[in-house]
Amino acid sequence: MPMRILIEIKSLCSYNEAEYEALVVGLETLLNLGAIHVLITGDSKLFINQLTQKFKSIKSNFLKYFSYASKLLSRFDEGEFKHGFQEQNKEANDLAQITYSYKLSKQNF
Repeated sequence: MPMRILIEIKSLCSYNEAEYEALVVGLETLLNLGAIHVLITGDSKLFINQLTQKFKSIKSNFLKYFSYASKLLSRFDEGEFKHGFQEQNKEANDLAQITYSYKLSKQNF
């Protein structure tokens, strides 16, 4: 069953850092609720490929997120990753537009 979680990120971050923040909060929440299976869908090939280890996380700020997310993912019996184009993931895109509460640093424009 899909779950929606609204979080506010108070520090400056890139779009990919915001995705990792959302992933970590979602995984922590699911583990606290006793979930044993997880499906992660994202519209960023970079993000999904980092999680599936097809791409390496080069920047140190991604390594800390990747390491922690990997530790959380290992606690699930099963995890599935799915890349979907933004247009195909209307609900997530709509929520992102409504809750665009993370702050992009100027270097990310």
